[in-house]
Parts: sequence; structure tokens; C-alpha cells
Amino acid sequence: MSGGNFDQVVVVDFEFEADAGELPQPLCMSAYVLNENLQHLRTIHLWRGEFGSAPPFDIGPDTLVVGAHRRYPFGTEIQRNGHDGHRRGAGGGHFP
Repeated sequence: MSGGNFDQVVVVDFEFEADAGELPQPLCMSAYVLNENLQHLRTIHLWRGEFGSAPPFDIGPDTLVVGAHRRYPFGTEIQRNGHDGHRRGAGGGHFP
């Protein structure tokens, strides 16, 4: 099995929290960076306050970024390389 036309695959997941009636804010992020053969290269864990203005992994054209987002109460959305137009960040930053 391989990552196809990509040199790197990043599988990313976020946990959010929100008070009643408020927008969800990211609490933490975990990302698993894989090479073109889908072998694990590194794991990244960030907590609120550690998010920078850019992702902590490559998001260039040779990287496939895969994330699952569960919209309450149902639904799954898969994003490829940020092409959903969602590059501005929640919580005041540019990332996530």
C-alpha cells in the first residue's frame, strides 16, 4: 500500500470544547505523519496555546492532509490539503 502521488500523508484530529451557545474552540490536536509508503514518521501533539500561525507539518502539493470532523450530531467530512477553503483558524490563529 502506498500514499499514491504524495510524498507524505498527514492524518490529523482535533478535540474541541464549547460552552452552550458558543462556537467550538480547539482544545488539542494530534497528527500522524506518514511517508509515501504509509510508514509512521512522527507524531505531533499540540494543546491550546501551542498552536502557531502555520500548521506544524507540511501542507504543500506533495502532502495529503486527511482529517475527520464530526458535525454535531451526525456527519463526517474529509478534507484534502486544505482545499475546502478553510485555512483561517479557530481561536484567533490561522491554524487549525
